[in-house]
Amino acid sequence: MGSGLPPNEIRAAACAFEATAAVRHVLTLCPADSPHDCWTIELTPAADASGLPPTAARIGAEYGLTVRDVSPQGSMYRAALVV
Repeated sequence: MGSGLPPNEIRAAACAFEATAAVRHVLTLCPADSPHDCWTIELTPAADASGLPPTAARIGAEYGLTVRDVSPQGSMYRAALVV
C-alpha cells in the first residue's frame, strides 16, 4: 500500500466516522477504486451540516487523514479524506 495507514486502521477510522451523529454515510475506497489513487474515506455529513462537521474533522486528524475535497452535492455535502 505504500505510506499511510494499514487497511485495519482505515477500517477503524471509518468505524469512528460511522459512530458519530455528525456523519450520515461512510464509504471506504481502496486505492484501485479511488479517484485519488490512495485509500479514501468518503463521507456524507448529517443533513444539517454545511460542510465538514468539526467532529468529523477531528476524527480525520486523529487518524492522520487529509481532507481532499468538501463539495456540495445538491442539498447535501460530500467530503473525501485521504491517507
